[in-house]
Amino acid sequence: MPVVGVNAYIIRDSGRKASVTPYSPEYDAQSLPIVDAIVLYQDNVFGKEYLLLICNALYVPTMEHTLIPPFILREKGIQVRDTAKIHVKDPGEDDHAIVFDSMLRIPLSLHGIFSYFPVRKPTEEEVNSIEEVYMLTPNDFNPHDPAYALNEEQMLDWKGDMVPECHRQRVIIDDIPDYLWKLQVQLVSAIKNSNTSISC
Repeated sequence: MPVVGVNAYIIRDSGRKASVTPYSPEYDAQSLPIVDAIVLYQDNVFGKEYLLLICNALYVPTMEHTLIPPFILREKGIQVRDTAKIHVKDPGEDDHAIVFDSMLRIPLSLHGIFSYFPVRKPTEEEVNSIEEVYMLTPNDFNPHDPAYALNEEQMLDWKGDMVPECHRQRVIIDDIPDYLWKLQVQLVSAIKNSNTSISC
């Protein structure tokens, strides 16, 4: 899920919380509020300012960075080209960038090997006066939705070849019986609570 901190302007507290476990099981889970927030991005060429809306983000007040998984940006329909220009054979302006439309392209920079772009917390006056607002995330997003994995599996046949688009059956969450969705959530919880390690 997206995570926002000190550089985000909180516009709504959903009243919901998420139980989040840090990177090591030795640490206790924390209950974090889920909020909607805005960050300000300034185009460093023309100086134009944009407000970027992030819905359903975990709020960690002490964190100095905003984290957004590229998967969630892509679910919103944003083009995320996260391959660094130095790794592209014939790079162009749209490489290593987040492209919303012809009006906004956010170039990405590297901090070590991590892609990023600078944002800051807008003032209340900026939130109320800047007219260019772009949504970075969908309104609703369930990271445990099994439809994503099912749709990904349907892209290849049993030999590992691409299935023609006309033969792919897209699954949406409403197509999955409630008991199967709950079963997957229970399975994920069981794996997280066991000593099983999963690496990507």
